Amino acid sequence: MSSIEDVKFQLWQLLAGDQLRVTPVDVLRQLRAKLPGASATLIRKAIQQMVDAGELLYTQPSGVTHLQLGGVGVVRLGMSSSLGMGMTLRKVDTLPVILLEPGLAFGAGDHPTTQLSLQGLNWALSQMHRFADSQGLRVLDVGTGTGVLAIAAILMGAHKAVAIDLDPAACYEASRNAARNGVRSELAIVAGSLEAVGNIPFDVIVANLRPPTIVSLLPRMATLRSVKGYWVFSGFRPDEARRIEQSFPENMRPLHRLQNRGWSALVAGQYIEL
Repeated sequence: MSSIEDVKFQLWQLLAGDQLRVTPVDVLRQLRAKLPGASATLIRKAIQQMVDAGELLYTQPSGVTHLQLGGVGVVRLGMSSSLGMGMTLRKVDTLPVILLEPGLAFGAGDHPTTQLSLQGLNWALSQMHRFADSQGLRVLDVGTGTGVLAIAAILMGAHKAVAIDLDPAACYEASRNAARNGVRSELAIVAGSLEAVGNIPFDVIVANLRPPTIVSLLPRMATLRSVKGYWVFSGFRPDEARRIEQSFPENMRPLHRLQNRGWSALVAGQYIEL
């Protein structure tokens, strides 16, 4: 038996995909196909709740009534260019998407540093899938904002993710976005400093922050990285990368660099002397 939240999730995915707007009749038909246990009454109730909340809009292009997303940002995880070998995408049948509710937290998905972080995260997870046991991969998102990177990590195949932020309002937004994308059970959200994480090792630690903050957090992040784990850093200009790299411990080095519209990112891993 499908719940109203199941129906809403499928609606978000349907309207965030290739079909940007769909007639109510087609919505009903496609959702009944995806959720055989959902009655027409349940689907109509879900649609009405989303319309009342401003999450869906009725429009009439060319005089025909359609439904489309209202007030929800869409981040697409490109299939062809970014997904590595062995990656297992979850939750969606076609183009992977992340749905973000507009709010005050950083991470709407369109900023170059967010895009770079997503690419670096994908690269790091791809390496873990190729060269390590991919079962039980854990990701830590430091300064999560909207939660976009932690959500992406789950959709990219991570088993668990922890999203941490000093701002309780950002944690609230991240929690809502995680639920919207169907990954709330796999994502722990923590309001506080890195000390609140404890001492659980993480396979990938991602931080989209300015250089002084990254440098100040490096010693603590070093204690949280698993032996073969990676750091994914963005939030800095190309000429600022050196400052971060100079603060790395001796056993870490940059493995992958990215640039986009005057911003940079890097993935760092353990240096093993042969």
